[in-house]
Amino acid sequence: MSSVPHVPLSEPVELVKLDFRNTETLGANLGAWIDPPVEMRATRDGSAHALVYWWELELDEAGSCRINSAPGTGCDSWQQAVRPLVAPEPGAAWFGPV
Repeated sequence: MSSVPHVPLSEPVELVKLDFRNTETLGANLGAWIDPPVEMRATRDGSAHALVYWWELELDEAGSCRINSAPGTGCDSWQQAVRPLVAPEPGAAWFGPV
């Protein structure tokens, strides 16, 4: 997202939490996390064109060793996922100004 002009309209919201150490719980949650109901509140005015997803991975039980692909964290090897809320117009630049 660092190369795409955008304005965040809300604070980040946790979409799903998976514990890879507990395979029983992990297997039970895999089908339920795809489109969970999530309440998002706008923190500024604007038009929403897309949702941006990223992940945070805790590598130790204390949570002190993490990898985070959120915008602005300096993790350039992993990008964010973007889900457009409307189909782009034919011939339009997908990531034009917001």
